[in-house]
Amino acid sequence: MSATGWLRCGIMRGARQRIRTRYSITMPAGIPNRRLTNELLLRSARNWLLLRTAAGGLLLLAGSDPLHLPIATMIVIAVLCTAVGYVEVHRNHEGILFANLGIAPQLLTPYFLSPVILGEVCIRLVVSHA
Repeated sequence: MSATGWLRCGIMRGARQRIRTRYSITMPAGIPNRRLTNELLLRSARNWLLLRTAAGGLLLLAGSDPLHLPIATMIVIAVLCTAVGYVEVHRNHEGILFANLGIAPQLLTPYFLSPVILGEVCIRLVVSHA
């Protein structure tokens, strides 16, 4: 029996369905795979750390306190981290990968912003209690 015959009779259809769900990059609820999520979050945390260190260095050279940043500066750092994340996705040619996985570019923004917000809140809490 040919492959199309197997598909018509339903024997191969079940096997294909199991393979598709077993190796899927998304979980049933639409949540991305842990490996993909960890990679994006770690990359974003690295970008934030580098940008925050650069901003702190510039503020030290200017004679200001690098830990007490104004809210406007924090927003600029968050926007820069998101932009750097999108540039990095474009540079690594991952846009097509995410499109094939059904992840729109707008859905990557929370992954780029989460480490920034968490890091800035942690720094703000530590500085305010010290």
